[in-house]
Amino acid sequence: MKTFEWLDYLKLAIDFKEHIKEDDPMAEALYRTSISRSYYFVFHYSQDYLQLLGITFKKTPNVHKEVCKVLEDLSKKENNYKISKDLKEISVDLERLRTLRNKADYDEYMKNIRKETETSLIISKNIKEIVEKLKTFK
Repeated sequence: MKTFEWLDYLKLAIDFKEHIKEDDPMAEALYRTSISRSYYFVFHYSQDYLQLLGITFKKTPNVHKEVCKVLEDLSKKENNYKISKDLKEISVDLERLRTLRNKADYDEYMKNIRKETETSLIISKNIKEIVEKLKTFK
């Protein structure tokens, strides 16, 4: 059985963003969904990277914070400055995306939703590149 490709969430988020028409009554829902899918791509992609390192997580409500904390802790222990910096960046950006995702999923009003959607996609693409680079050091 083929496992789900988390990258498909990023592709979906990009596709939603690229096809939103401002006069579409569903525009805001598409922006919000794009932000949400961007976050879940990064969360699962980062978690999968940590699993390659032998770090596993239980499926608990706190797993999202735990992934960020593990990335931050690894960044502090890493001797290679570039790898340490990359791990810290993933941790910080993952938390930033989580905040955006929570706003998109739970707040009735979101300020600058177009800009926030673009920001979430830029961060997600950047983290994808960082994780791919880090996998070469494994």
